[in-house]
Amino acid sequence: MTDEIFARRLELMRLPKATLVRMVREFWVAGEPPERWTKEELAAEVADMEESQERYRAYGQVTLINQMPASGTRPHCGGTGCTGHDAAPPWPATRDRYRAKAPCIDRADGGEGQGT
Repeated sequence: MTDEIFARRLELMRLPKATLVRMVREFWVAGEPPERWTKEELAAEVADMEESQERYRAYGQVTLINQMPASGTRPHCGGTGCTGHDAAPPWPATRDRYRAKAPCIDRADGGEGQGT
């Protein structure tokens, strides 16, 4: 677990349990109702879901296997104007590029970028 996710979990733990239950209910599908979960489980679930959503937006609509883009799905590098690559940088580098709205890795050095 990254320091950022851990910090987010601690931040979420300050919220009332009812608020965390509502946040989990926004994307909860099945299993034991979140009302029965501990506050720690709720905070962990929310933090992990937020991280997953950001990862999905940064990489684009690709298949993730073990939190890494599957080969052949042409993930984004997280940079602006990216149309996809055969491989993308690991998540920490992609997250930083995505948050900074930096250019595509191929365009950062003046390249033409890879195809669609």
